[in-house]
Amino acid sequence: MAHITIAPAEVCCALDAGNKGGIPFASGHLQLLRLPHPRTGVPSLFLPHITNAAVSGRETSSSILEVQAIAPNSSRSWLLEGDQILADGKLLLMTPVDPVFLLIPILQAAQPLDGSIGNFRPADDIFEEAASKLTQGSAIKGQDVLRLATLDCVRGALNRICDSKEVTEELTVYRYSHSKLLQSISAKVARLSQSNVFDVYPSLQRQLAKDGLLDEGKGELRQAGRTRVACEMVSQYLPPDMTSKLIASHDFAALEAHIQALTDETNLPNPTCPTPTLKVNENEKKRKAVSQSSKGVSKLMKVNTTGMSKISTFFKKQAK
Repeated sequence: MAHITIAPAEVCCALDAGNKGGIPFASGHLQLLRLPHPRTGVPSLFLPHITNAAVSGRETSSSILEVQAIAPNSSRSWLLEGDQILADGKLLLMTPVDPVFLLIPILQAAQPLDGSIGNFRPADDIFEEAASKLTQGSAIKGQDVLRLATLDCVRGALNRICDSKEVTEELTVYRYSHSKLLQSISAKVARLSQSNVFDVYPSLQRQLAKDGLLDEGKGELRQAGRTRVACEMVSQYLPPDMTSKLIASHDFAALEAHIQALTDETNLPNPTCPTPTLKVNENEKKRKAVSQSSKGVSKLMKVNTTGMSKISTFFKKQAK
């Protein structure tokens, strides 16, 4: 459920500082993490959210919010109750994001350059190597990457997309697994494409209606359409190569044939609507003829006829 509220002053200060390169983490203060966006690689802002034991019943619980600012082109303000005016008209969106997506560029940065699967390593070693590589010529700070590694939700995400071995009770080593990542992403697509989840959102339903997938007898195609839309949604947080592999892991041949048939049908001319012919009004024809003859007569009237014989002289008898 979405909530609209006035951001506390410390959030605004953290945002301003984050836009200038981040601020050191201190207990009791917010810290925005500048991390590579999993789809574009562009440095983006994320906010860790820590819940204490008194609220969640757990020792610690964490999640990550993606922070986006929507700013109008011209100056805007917020009008509040009590005749208050907030000069800053930006709209801040903070939405939860699965840490699996944030781990993709980090784990890929720590992969061997020769294309091999690599060795099992402690999580701290993986994050340290990724931090050193991602900060080269970038606005990303190594401390933000290392701070991400301390969140328990990130450690849980590591187990979902990495092969792991428990060396001792206190030491677990990890190795990035491309196949496990694809399985995790595919499971997310499967959940999103379930009718009891998908059909709740009218905007998603409209995408099916556009392709004629809500008609009777389109059950299998409708489900394929849900899966295709779910892939497109998830791909907003995937690099292009991963998106291609995700699409390739599903069979959309029947759906693409259906959409192509609709396109071809739309482009065909409609036989019930003959091509209109241009009908010229008879009065319009006469008017144009008169106009054209009038132009010819007016040109003849301007000719100098001095010394010229009249046309009637050519029909008189010659004098003997």
